[in-house]
Amino acid sequence: MPPLRISTVRKSNDFRRKDSVRESRQTILIVCEGLTEEKYFKCLRGQLGLKTTEIVIVDNKKDSAPINLVKKAEVIHSQDDGFDFIYCVFDRDKHQSFQSARARIKKLANQKRMPVPIFEAISIPSFEFWVLLHFQRTDKAFNSSREIIDVLIKNKHINNYKKNDDTLAKNLVGKVDTAINNAIWLETLEHVQNENPSTNVHQLVQKMQSFQLNHQQSK
Repeated sequence: MPPLRISTVRKSNDFRRKDSVRESRQTILIVCEGLTEEKYFKCLRGQLGLKTTEIVIVDNKKDSAPINLVKKAEVIHSQDDGFDFIYCVFDRDKHQSFQSARARIKKLANQKRMPVPIFEAISIPSFEFWVLLHFQRTDKAFNSSREIIDVLIKNKHINNYKKNDDTLAKNLVGKVDTAINNAIWLETLEHVQNENPSTNVHQLVQKMQSFQLNHQQSK
């Protein structure tokens, strides 16, 4: 796969840069399945001091099926001058297109002609597992997001869980390093069956953190 290029000035009506001239910095497109994920990454972007022109975050509320999420990312990428990194944030839950979405991402990333710099940022069984890792380390399998929410409340990590809660998002990003360490620990285990539980959302978070580090070093 050829080295990822640095994007040039973007001209899209909805997703491209409004800046007439943008700095020579890399960019990330994040396409989220729902409001919880969208608010989380917007909050993290703000905490890291990154610009909306560098980290473009969009949702897919109209049709949250994973395969449609990937298609939306493809459309935005093709309408623009391209992003340096594209992440599709979705979970397995009960989505029928979960595996086909993962396969599509892999195909786009590995195609010989004009490969797309696209990655999955998935959680199994749901994004709530990534939320749980902000508070504790576990390799317990879960059947649903409801089970994970019950653990969050039972263990007094949160008092109430609302999917579009701004306060929750702010509290979570303050514990993001704990979540990363717990996700990396989980990757080292060999006994996890059917990837349940699992997440690679930390890879997207680490990419965002690397943007912040690069900015600090360039000053």
